[in-house]
Amino acid sequence: MTFPRRFTPLVLALSVAIPSGAPAQDVPLVPLVPPSLGEREDAATLDLNGVWEYATSNHQGGCPGSHAGFPMAGIMQITQAGAAIAMELVSGATCDPASLCGFAGEIAEGDLILWNTATVDDEGGKVTNTLQISFISPEIGQGIGGALYAHPRMQCGWSWDIFLHRPEIDEGGDWQPGAAQGAD
Repeated sequence: MTFPRRFTPLVLALSVAIPSGAPAQDVPLVPLVPPSLGEREDAATLDLNGVWEYATSNHQGGCPGSHAGFPMAGIMQITQAGAAIAMELVSGATCDPASLCGFAGEIAEGDLILWNTATVDDEGGKVTNTLQISFISPEIGQGIGGALYAHPRMQCGWSWDIFLHRPEIDEGGDWQPGAAQGAD
């Protein structure tokens, strides 16, 4: 499955995850414009497996009567097996339902693309989230996320920036979390 270079705004702060059996073609694609990073690594050549710290900022959009979300920072776990990629938000996000903390993904045009979707209310409203991450180096990624809430009577969306990096390991081999906490 391939995706166009631009993707859908989706709300990470409100919810995030795709049931593993959901077909990607059900993900509504609305253009996202990732930041210009200049030279970047091809994600297809990187080992993305493992723990990453992430932080979000610059939240925009929202539904009538709601906010655009809040900056978040925490830990994500990426698992890559061949072309199949999964990402789990381990900490820093409130996911309702909890399944929205899990994403499916793939590499497209050198970027990591992650998505999920779930029904979030008893009126048939669904949230779909998408992340498009470009890698500046094997240890640093940056991109844009978006969320689309589709209700039988309305539709609205959010977007945000995301930064991620490998956690620092001190001389004793201990993980030093927190570097991603500086996002605004």
